[in-house]
Amino acid sequence: MKQTIGAFMIRISIHSRSISSNTLKNHSFSALTALRPMMTRSRRASKKIAFVDDEKQNNRLNALHFSDAALREFVSDVKAKFPNTLFVFFADHCGGGQAGNFNNFLIPLAFYGSGIQPHTVDHFASQRDIAPTVLDLVLGDYKKLAPDFSGKSLARDTHFFADYFRNGVFGWIENKRLIEYTPAADATACFDVSSPLPVPVTCTAPEKRYKEHALSFGNISQKLLFQGKTGNFHQYRFH
Repeated sequence: MKQTIGAFMIRISIHSRSISSNTLKNHSFSALTALRPMMTRSRRASKKIAFVDDEKQNNRLNALHFSDAALREFVSDVKAKFPNTLFVFFADHCGGGQAGNFNNFLIPLAFYGSGIQPHTVDHFASQRDIAPTVLDLVLGDYKKLAPDFSGKSLARDTHFFADYFRNGVFGWIENKRLIEYTPAADATACFDVSSPLPVPVTCTAPEKRYKEHALSFGNISQKLLFQGKTGNFHQYRFH
């Protein structure tokens, strides 16, 4: 059985520091999710369209078409009533079916809100970075308000990492380098991930240091979790 644990990697982030407030009690939070291709009701896309002849693929394309239209309506309706809303768009997993482990963990992320100027941050981050980023954008410095997040703020921090565990392989991404460590074989492989497809490279001193970061982060995170002491994470933060 294939087993996957750990956070997904985020390649693209769009954000701003222009949204702020003073207290949590003035904010409400809402979440929407979709688990499989399905038809959604939309004022702009109410009829099925024949994109392609293949029925299965056509259903997928229509699901995307209807979902896009419904999302646009949702954002427009919310903005009309609550203009200072911060929208966060991301996936809990990718489409799957990609070769290797790395590309099966890439997901998009976007922050959208009033006054935000679009820009792209081209580095890898993790789902664990979303909550501290939201807190940072809405209330201020997350390290003062909630210092025990294991993630970082995409609006404030500059050094990021991401990790995954799949098929017995532990992956760690830092500074555009991917380290894949297989504990059962005590084997390490290194890759350059500055381009869309990982390129194998020789494991040198920096990569070996990233491997140490990976093992340390994994061990500390699990230890604190199992001991019920995740509130002590700030004592171990190395960046």
